[in-house]
Amino acid sequence: MPTTIFLVLAAACFIRSSQKLYDWLITNKTFGPYLKDYREGKGIPLKAKVTALTLIVIFVGYAVFFAIQITEIRILVGLVGLMGFWFVYFKVPAANSLV
Repeated sequence: MPTTIFLVLAAACFIRSSQKLYDWLITNKTFGPYLKDYREGKGIPLKAKVTALTLIVIFVGYAVFFAIQITEIRILVGLVGLMGFWFVYFKVPAANSLV
């Protein structure tokens, strides 16, 4: 499951509730660079974007073609997967490097 949206949401909540928690999140060596890049409009690394898109295709494809038996649920999962793919592909900016 992608974590970027949850990190951004946590940072948004922390900035409104506790400067101490927000500072901890922003200076965290694991999460901090991703949040700073997002806030500065740099997006996510291209490698992360490609990985996210690949995982969406793999897991939604598996769910639709193998795991789900009810046709209506297959259609729903497929549509949600397409929306997620579309959003990540077109709306999430990617840095130019593959780092």
